[in-house]
Amino acid sequence: MERFGYIVADSCSGEDYLYIHNKLYDNILECIENARLHKTSVQPAKIMYFSILSNAEIVQFLHETQTEEKRFGFCQLTKYTSAEKYSVYSSHKLLFETIVETITPAKGVSWNDVPDCPNFEAKLGYFQLLNDDEVLKSSERSRKNVETSEIILHNYPSPRTMSLSILKTASKKRKHDVSSIDKNSADLKKSKKNFSKTDSESDVDIESITEKVLSVEPSNDKSFSRQTEIHRPVAYSILLVDDCKNIVYHKFYCGLDVIANLVLSLQNISKAVLKYMERNIPMNKNDIISQNKCHLCGKLFSKRCISVRNHDHFTGKLLGKACQGCNLNYKVTQFLPIVMHNLSGYDSHLILKEISSNLAKKIKIIPVNTQKCMSFCIDNLVFLDSFLFLPCKLSTLIENLKQSDHKFPIFNSFFYSYDNRKHLLRKGVFPYSYFDSFVKLKNRKLPPKSAFFNNLTNENISENEYRFAKFIFSKFKCQNFEDYLRLYLNTDVVLLAEVFENFRTLSMDYFQLDPVHFYTTPSLTWSAGIKTTNVTLELLTDIDIYLMLEAGIRGGMCQVSKCYSKANNKYLDNFDELLESKFILSLDVNNLYGTAMAFYKLPESEFRFLNKKRNGYIQFNVCNL
Repeated sequence: MERFGYIVADSCSGEDYLYIHNKLYDNILECIENARLHKTSVQPAKIMYFSILSNAEIVQFLHETQTEEKRFGFCQLTKYTSAEKYSVYSSHKLLFETIVETITPAKGVSWNDVPDCPNFEAKLGYFQLLNDDEVLKSSERSRKNVETSEIILHNYPSPRTMSLSILKTASKKRKHDVSSIDKNSADLKKSKKNFSKTDSESDVDIESITEKVLSVEPSNDKSFSRQTEIHRPVAYSILLVDDCKNIVYHKFYCGLDVIANLVLSLQNISKAVLKYMERNIPMNKNDIISQNKCHLCGKLFSKRCISVRNHDHFTGKLLGKACQGCNLNYKVTQFLPIVMHNLSGYDSHLILKEISSNLAKKIKIIPVNTQKCMSFCIDNLVFLDSFLFLPCKLSTLIENLKQSDHKFPIFNSFFYSYDNRKHLLRKGVFPYSYFDSFVKLKNRKLPPKSAFFNNLTNENISENEYRFAKFIFSKFKCQNFEDYLRLYLNTDVVLLAEVFENFRTLSMDYFQLDPVHFYTTPSLTWSAGIKTTNVTLELLTDIDIYLMLEAGIRGGMCQVSKCYSKANNKYLDNFDELLESKFILSLDVNNLYGTAMAFYKLPESEFRFLNKKRNGYIQFNVCNL
C-alpha cells in the first residue's frame, strides 16, 4: 500500500500572514515523507496548503490510475490576494494540480474523514509555521543518526494562538530499520536522578503602575476586547538566600528602567555567586561514615559498585559514601534560580518584552503557547514560577506554614524586631488599581478605602483590611506611599522565600531532589517516582508503537455513559417478576489514575506488538496483565 504524505498548511488572517524563507521551505519538504510541493513561479513560497483525502477517496485512489478528478479538502483561508498554481506529488506521481483563487472549507470534510493510519496526520483549524531555522535544530538531535521524522500540528481556536511544533524521534523507518540499535544501550534506558542541590536562590517580586487607557467602546454587534490599563514596572525587590537559609543579599529599587536594572542586578549577583561556587575546599578526612550502600541512589556496594567518599565542595564536610557514578553526577550547578510567584501569568510579560541584546547574550524560553511561557533563561539566570509548584495564593501558603509551626528563620532575620514582624506575618494590602502614576509615590497619606477597589476582581477590601493597612502605614512610620510600597514588596519577597525554601527542604528530605532543577510539580513528581521505585524505563524505538500510544493519550474526565437505564428489583414498588432483576449502583471513586499507578504494575520494557494468531485473530486477555 502506497503511503500518502501530508502537506503543511497555513490559514491566517489579518497581520498574522505567513511568510516562509526558501531555506526553511526546503527543510520542511525534506521532513514530509513521500510528498513534494512544487510552485510554478520563481518567487519564494508564501503559502502551503494542507490537503485532506477522505477514507473513500484514498480507497478509490488505490484502485484507480486516473487522479485528475480527485476532490481535495482545504483548511480555511481568510486572506489570499493572488492566484497561484501548485502541483502535489506523492512518490513522484502527480496527484493534483490546480489554480487556487478563493478557497473555502470543503463540505463534508471533518475529523471523521481523516484516515485512522499512524502515517497520516491531519487537523482542521488555524496553523502558523514558525519561520525559524532553529526549530529544526533542537538540542535533542545531538546524538548521531537522528532524523526529523514527524510533523504534528496543534489546533487552536483562533488565529491569535497558533503554533506548529516538530516532533523528533530516532527514525521514521519501520521496525526492521531500527533493529541495528542495541536494545540494552544506555541511550534507550531512562533512569532520571537529580541529586545535586543549588546552594543559592534568589526570590524576586515586581510591582507595576496601572496607567489608565481611554478608549471608545466598539460596536455591540460582535464580541470585542477593550484595553483599560497598561502595566508599567515601577519597583522590584530581590532577596538572595543561601542553602542554610541565611540572607546573603537584598535590594529594593523604585524608579525608571525597572526591568533593565533588575536584569543587570541579577547578572551581577549571578557572577558573584558562580565565582564563589568555583571554590573547592578539601574534604575533612577526619569524618568517618560507616555504610554499606550509596547514600544517593541506595545501591549496595559490591565489586562492581565501588564506594567513594562524597563531600560538600563548599564546606568540606563528608556527606556520605556514594557509588562512583553518583559521585561523578553530583555536580555543582552553574546557574542561579530566580523564583517568582505567578511568573508565567504576569511577571514574564513585563520582563521579556523589555529584554534586548544589550542585556542578554543568550535567551531560552519554554513556551506553553504563544501567550504564556513556563520558564525562561537569561544567560545563567533561570526564572522559575513557584505557582507551578505551589498553585495557591501566597496568603494561603503563609497560613499553611503558620499552622505547621514553621519557625520562619528567613522572615525573622529580615525583620529582627519581634514587635514589628508579628504584624507582617501575613499577605499585605495594596491598592493596585489606585496606583496608576509615579506622582502618587509622593503622597504622604494612605488613600481612602474606595481606592483599594480591585478592578480585576470587582471587589473591595473589608473594613478590617483597611484598618490593618492604616495601622501598618502608621506603625512603620511611612513618610509617603513609596515607603508603604517598599514595605509591601519586601514583605512579599521574604515570605515567598520562606515558603519556597521550606518546599525545597521538604523535597530534599523526602526525595533528595531539588525543585529548582525542575519547572513544574509533574516533572518533579516524575523524577521522584523513578528515583524511589528504582525503575529503568526502556525508550520506544518502534515508530508505530510510539504513534499508537501517543494517539491514545487522553486528558480530563474519561467515562462511558449510558443515556437511560431502569432498575427492576424486589425492593421497588413497580417490580416486575417476569423481567430480569436489575440494580443501579452509584459509585464514586477518587484518584483512579493514582490508584492504578500505585496498586498495579505498569509496563517498563520489552514493548512489542503481538504476532501470534489463532483462527486469524490475536488471542489476548487483558485481565492477565
